[in-house]
Parts: sequence; structure tokens; C-alpha cells
Amino acid sequence: MKKKLLISFFSLTLWFLLFNEEDIKASGIVNPDQMYTYEQMEKDLHKLVERYPNLMELHVIGESVYKRKLYAISVGKGTPTIFVNGSHHAREWMTTTLNMYYIEKYAETYYGKQYLDKYNIRQLLNDTTIWFVPMVNPDGVTLQQKGLSAFPSTSHASLKQINNGSTNFTSWKANGRGVDLNRQYDALWSAIPANPGKPSYMNYKGPAPYSEPEAQAIRDFTIKIDPEVAIAYHSSGKIIYWNFLQTGSIYSRDHVYANQMASLTGYNLVYPKRITSGGGYTDWFVSHFKRPGYTPEIGNYPGQRHLPLSEFTTVWKENRLVPAHAATMAIDLYKKRFGLLGLPIPLIKDGEPVTTDVPAQIINGKTFVPLRFFSEQMGATIKWEQTKKRVTLIRDKTQLILSVGNKHGAINGTAKIWGEAPVEVNGRVLVPIRTISESFGVTIFWDAKTNTVHF
Repeated sequence: MKKKLLISFFSLTLWFLLFNEEDIKASGIVNPDQMYTYEQMEKDLHKLVERYPNLMELHVIGESVYKRKLYAISVGKGTPTIFVNGSHHAREWMTTTLNMYYIEKYAETYYGKQYLDKYNIRQLLNDTTIWFVPMVNPDGVTLQQKGLSAFPSTSHASLKQINNGSTNFTSWKANGRGVDLNRQYDALWSAIPANPGKPSYMNYKGPAPYSEPEAQAIRDFTIKIDPEVAIAYHSSGKIIYWNFLQTGSIYSRDHVYANQMASLTGYNLVYPKRITSGGGYTDWFVSHFKRPGYTPEIGNYPGQRHLPLSEFTTVWKENRLVPAHAATMAIDLYKKRFGLLGLPIPLIKDGEPVTTDVPAQIINGKTFVPLRFFSEQMGATIKWEQTKKRVTLIRDKTQLILSVGNKHGAINGTAKIWGEAPVEVNGRVLVPIRTISESFGVTIFWDAKTNTVHF
């Protein structure tokens, strides 16, 4: 009897475990084992934000030539940002699948087991924000996947002409009017070779940089989120482009990070002997921001067509840690950029030392103090807007508005430009002493002899 009960209990336990595993698997939103369309992405994005509202935000950052929405979604809560995008080129739509799978799996890990290999995803997403634009080129992807039937009949003749008279769009890379979006960025644009000079299924750079609405939207969005690292996914060849006119210490820094990414993915780094043209997104990012930008080419070369679905398992295995590692890079770069490797300074109140979770610090030669602590000491009310990284303080008849990383603010509705921008350290906003003392007329000062802040 005991033996039968034991067998039954074991069978029930095994069934329960298997049931839960299947139940969890079935609850997944992003299915990589399919031709991943714009419509499917749109549905999945809304489902993901609905499931993870405290971790994600969904924005429309522009429209394509045929008025399809360009979506950007954030994952994380920190100030340093990373930008990952996919499908600049139509036939490379598996990069969209990879972006979407990142979004879901990183959120699952954040709320679940927390770690992905050695990376603490929960901590990284608390400390950074990863922005994704999974499909930069929705018109091109839709044309490559579905053909003319997905477009107005008035456009069929022109699209067919651009495609050399063919109704087979398998090789299509361009956007909806025959412009290669990864030849649209203003980085040695005039020198781009192999330009056909007219709309084509591939390689036409357009009449001018940013002539296309998709490239305009990505440029403007990049400037807005100010990322520390940018990663533009393409296919194929299992290589990483990383070098565009960097020199000196910037070259050395970017090369170190590139080698780390190569080790993670198993991909080879590309070392061009001579750079004579650009136009690519990361070409522009590297030259404009002077920060690391990487273009991984996923999968084995399949010819002038999309990667087969069978490639995705390997692609995921090779790339699954890339955003996590980019987050660690972003934290390091952000701290160095803002001088946040500062010297802690003791706080003294009425002659007695006080303790805060984040100390006052000397940053770039200026003394910064924790904003929330001092607002509480002054009896001020404080409102924090996470999406805008903006804080509003009200004390008596004075209202102060500040934004992390921005020298522009306001006092009682009047614009004000400060000498130093507020910064975020370990989830806390620090502001220069001068900002607090001038705004509210309180006495806070740094004693250089004792290296202490008194109030």
C-alpha cells in the first residue's frame, strides 16, 4: 500500500512539474518559431507592456513612408541608457525577432530567477534602461514577407519597377520607396560607394541624409535618449562592425568592449584597412557621440534572403547576454562621463554627523548632495517623474523643477540654467549645493579644511 501511494505521489509530482513547465512555456508572448511580422510585433508589444507595466514603457517615435508606426519600448528603471534596434534592412527581420525575445526574456528574468549566467538582470535593469526599436523598417519588412498585397494598388507598379520588374521581394532590403535606411545617416554619406543613383531593392542611399522618415525618427530618438552604447542588429555572417574613425583612447576603449562582445558571441571583429564611406547607423553614432556603437551580423549567410527560422536557436544562444553586458558598459561609461567616481563627503548637521544611503560627493570639482535627503530636511514636498527623470520640489512659495543630466530647469515657472546638471547615483538624485542654497535660500556649505558639508 505504501509503495503504491509512493508511486502515485511521485507520478502526481512529476505531472505537476511538467504541467507547470508547459504552462509557463505557453504563457510566453513572443514566439520566435514563425515569420515575425509587423502586425505580430505590434500585438506582442502591447501584451508585453500590459504584463510588465512597472518595467516597460511603449512609445511611438515616428511613422514609415506608408504610415506604419515606429515603436520604441524601454525595459528598466535606471538613468544610463542603451539603445538596441533591428531590421534597418527588410530581409533581415530575424533581428526583430531577437529584439522582441530580448524584451520578454529579460523581463521574465527580472521578476524570476534574477540571473542570466553571471549577470544580475534585476540589478542591471534597476540601474539602467535598455531601449529597443525592434523594427526600424516596417514597410520593407512587410513587403519582403507579404509582397504587393500588403500595399495600396496605386503603389504596385512603382514597387515592381524598383524591384527590377519582379514581384518576388525575397531579396528586398530597402524601405517602402527603395531607399537603404542603413545608408541614410550623416557619416561620410557623400562618399558611399556602389550607390545605384535611383531607388532600388538595395544600396540606394537616397537623395540626401535623412530624406526618409524612418532614419529621421531613429536619429531624433537617439539624440533624445542619449545612450551610452548603441547596438544595431543586422544579418548575416557572424561578424561585428565596431570601428569608424576612432582614434587614440576612444579607439582603445571601443576595441576593448568590442573584444568582450566578440568573446560573448563567438563572432569575429571586422578590422577595415581603410574607411572611405559610411552612412550606417553606428557609423553616425560613433562619430557623433564618441561612444561605442556595434553592428553584430547574426546567422550564417543564406544568400540574398532572410535567415531560415532554424537559425534562431543558435542566434539566441550566441547573443542572449549582449544587452546585459552592454548594460554593464553603460554604467561604467555613464559614471566616467559625469565624473561619478567621486569622493564621498561626510554630512554634518548642527555639528553632528548624519548618515544617508548616498553620501555627498565631489564630482568634476563641484560638491553634490542627495536631493531627497535635503528636501526632507527642509520640509519640502517632492515629486519624481521616472519616465522624464524629472523632479519637482515645493517649499513654501518656491517651486523648483530639475531633470537628471540636464542643466535646464525652472524656479516658479521661470527658466533657469545651472552650471552643473543633476546626476543619478545608485538610484538617488544628487544636485550641486548651489542649486539648493540659491533656490530655497538655505545655508548649505562645504568646508574645504575638513572636507565636510554643513547645514
